[in-house]
Amino acid sequence: MQVQPPTPSGIKITAGSQHTLLLKPNGTVWGVGANSYGQLGLSHTNDMTTVVQIPGLDSVTAIVAGSMHSVVLKSDGTVWTWGYNISGQLGDGTKTTRTSPVKVSGLSSVIAIASSQFTSYALKSDGTVWAWGENPYGNLGNGSTVAYSLVPVQVSGLTSVVSVVAGSTYAFAIKSDGTVWGWGNNNVGQLGMYTGTNTYINTPMRNTALTNVAKLFSGPISSSTFALKGDGTLWGWGANSEGVLGTGNKTQVNAPIAINLTAVKEIQTGTYHTIALKQDGTVWTWGGNFSGQLGNGTNISNLTPAQVTGLSDVDSVYAGQQHSVTLKYDGTIRSFGSNNGGQLGDGTTTNRNTPVQMSLN
Repeated sequence: MQVQPPTPSGIKITAGSQHTLLLKPNGTVWGVGANSYGQLGLSHTNDMTTVVQIPGLDSVTAIVAGSMHSVVLKSDGTVWTWGYNISGQLGDGTKTTRTSPVKVSGLSSVIAIASSQFTSYALKSDGTVWAWGENPYGNLGNGSTVAYSLVPVQVSGLTSVVSVVAGSTYAFAIKSDGTVWGWGNNNVGQLGMYTGTNTYINTPMRNTALTNVAKLFSGPISSSTFALKGDGTLWGWGANSEGVLGTGNKTQVNAPIAINLTAVKEIQTGTYHTIALKQDGTVWTWGGNFSGQLGNGTNISNLTPAQVTGLSDVDSVYAGQQHSVTLKYDGTIRSFGSNNGGQLGDGTTTNRNTPVQMSLN
């Protein structure tokens, strides 16, 4: 008898530095964790250790978290933001921190969103990319290095884009022809292309070393990037502090190199750790483990991938600064690592070095 694969729960999750957001199939958004800058959108700044609904949001189709701000896409193509706004990353024309959602100025027909630490990105239905927020490294990709933009500006020279992925101070776009283009900070090789000096690139440049790319993965507080190719191979580059690339060492990587992990479905990076989901539903972690974010029952770091015991039938994985979140096919969520803001959602602020179940309403 043929065994049917499990059906996904339909829940989507994203993680910031110390907060976690959930998008339920009914279009509502829920949050837990640190809230000192209003990054949970609850109209106050109290941290939350259990998951609560963000009021006034419905018809949401996508969510992403920056370091201390949050971004959502609604079904009508508009983008809404809240939280820390020191560099204009909320895109509402101000630098005012918001504790409840505000609409991003002048954006419509958006089909996908991404977020860096203090910069936000939107992909429109016409294949163009727009950015707002921090820009000292050319994060906006419009040829300038002005400190910030309070409203969305178009990323230069990009058309026919199908996917946007952001790291801490840089971003990538995949075009419909499969080519990969990057811009922003390159001080530790995070763009995967050496231009004579590892500084920054303020307009998109094609990474000619990358072909046949199916997906790109990074994180809003990460300086490392992974590419999953169409042939199933995994490639990585950028910062390698604490062994976040899984190469067995801590050596910075300026151009894509093959990573010895097969059958990967999804991968996410925090500041110093990485979590990967394999096609068989198992979870693998490596890198720094200061807060138990590897979920291996210790605080000992790993330079190469190791399986997280006790986790199976996992549908997706996520990484915060020093915490990890896993969503199982049955809709339950297991999290581990730093919990100082309550971001693990287990009702405490106790760090966990093995997976604990998040309490859902």
